[in-house]
Amino acid sequence: MKVHVIGGGPAGLYFSILMKKAWPQTRITVFERNRPDDTFGFGVVFSDQTLDTFESYDRESYRAIIGHFAYWDDIEIHFKDLVQRVGGNGFCGCSRMTLLTLLQQRAQASGITPDAARKQLMEKDGLRRIGQPEDVAEMALFLCTERARHIQGSAIAVDGGATIL
Repeated sequence: MKVHVIGGGPAGLYFSILMKKAWPQTRITVFERNRPDDTFGFGVVFSDQTLDTFESYDRESYRAIIGHFAYWDDIEIHFKDLVQRVGGNGFCGCSRMTLLTLLQQRAQASGITPDAARKQLMEKDGLRRIGQPEDVAEMALFLCTERARHIQGSAIAVDGGATIL
C-alpha cells in the first residue's frame, strides 16, 4: 500500500512513524512545502500522560523525546505578590525545531520517504525555488501596471508550483 501524507510537521511525521510501525510494508511519502528546518511556533510541551502514551506506542520516539526535552513537575502561579507552587504535574518541553528534527530522523530511520515534490518543483521552476506569498503579491501588482497591458486572456499560476505536480 502507498500512503501520501500532506504536511511534514510533527503531526504528519508522527502519524507516518506510527503507520510504518503498524504496517511495515507500507510505502509512505511525506509531502511538505517548507524546508526541513522551517518551523512555526516556539515550543512544545507534553504531559506525563502523553509521555506514557508515546512510550506504549513508540518506545524509540519516546526515548528520543525524553533525551532531548527539559522536564519539570512543579508549576508556579504568580498573581500580584502571591506565588503558589503546585507539584505533581509532570511535563517536558523543548523547542519546536528540536521535536521536528527528532521526528524527521525517526521517520527516515523507519524508511519513510521525504517528499521529492520540493526538489521536482525547484527543478521545473526557472528560479529554482518554490513560490512565496510575496511572489503572488508582486504578480498582482505587475498585472495592475501599464507594462502588463499585453497580457490578455491568460491564466497565470501563482500557486507555489502546485500545478506542476
